[in-house]
Amino acid sequence: MWFAYAVGAAFFFGLRGILYQWTSQRTINRDLMFIGVYISSAILALIINLFVNQIWSNEVWFGVLMGVFSFLANTFLYKGYAVGRASVIAFFSGLTPVIVVLLAALLWAEKLSPVQLVGFCIIILSLLIIRYKRDLQEGTYQG
Repeated sequence: MWFAYAVGAAFFFGLRGILYQWTSQRTINRDLMFIGVYISSAILALIINLFVNQIWSNEVWFGVLMGVFSFLANTFLYKGYAVGRASVIAFFSGLTPVIVVLLAALLWAEKLSPVQLVGFCIIILSLLIIRYKRDLQEGTYQG
């Protein structure tokens, strides 16, 4: 069953990406589009919930909270790309693992295993290399 969910996620994320790309070539209100995406998803979830008569447990409310955070993250990302340099916005949007590790350590006193720590360091190093690649190329050293 997990494979069907994985294929479904890949298909629908791909379809969403195609629609985002298609709409980027049109003159539409992007704010309205983003809010429409999340409101229509919430309405669809409510309708399905009414149909199957599912109980709203704590997990559902955490899912709602994750949806709100996802909406806010997409909104800030879109607005950041609209007004700022894409390289800086992409760098900061790639710092998600840092936030997750820091909050997990602070809130739940979690610790990384050695393998996780190596993976985390690879992620951070790759972000730094990508961010400063242009500055580190031969003949362009600055400061």
